[in-house]
Amino acid sequence: MMLPHVTAFNVAAAPEAEARIGAALDSAGAVTGLQRLYKSLDAPLTLQELGLREDRIAESVDLILPHVPPSNPRSIDAADLERLLHSAWKDDTP
Repeated sequence: MMLPHVTAFNVAAAPEAEARIGAALDSAGAVTGLQRLYKSLDAPLTLQELGLREDRIAESVDLILPHVPPSNPRSIDAADLERLLHSAWKDDTP
């Protein structure tokens, strides 16, 4: 359920990958294609649906940040990751 949010975060830094993913999903863009796929599968769309409490997001940032691969197309800091997780928690469409 994080993939559309992470993809939206990285799109500007990896436009070729975004275009390939969009084409593979028969969509104009990767994020739109992923959202459509998740809805068709009736997959969870929020971290809240998966049981993450909002007050645990800061702790989650501390746990996740050291594991973001250096090869990620765009660098990410704690503030970026916290915004991304809040967005995924409440389903702010990326």
